[in-house]
Amino acid sequence: MADNESVWVQPARCAHIRSKAIYMGLSFHPSGMESGVELPCTCLKTMQLFGPDDEPASLEACNSSRACFEAEGA
Repeated sequence: MADNESVWVQPARCAHIRSKAIYMGLSFHPSGMESGVELPCTCLKTMQLFGPDDEPASLEACNSSRACFEAEGA
């Protein structure tokens, strides 16, 4: 690999986040809506649309910066 090339590494996913997109293996919104519109996510710790820290549950927001985060497969 050349020095000017970068490698994208997928961020760790929280073990407690669930979305229909995960189960369907989709990288797009199944309704055909414009990209960037994500499906609702559920936190398995709270069984709600928010985590134990009262912040929204989403594939982007549920990351290692949150105290409730547990890496998938860890």
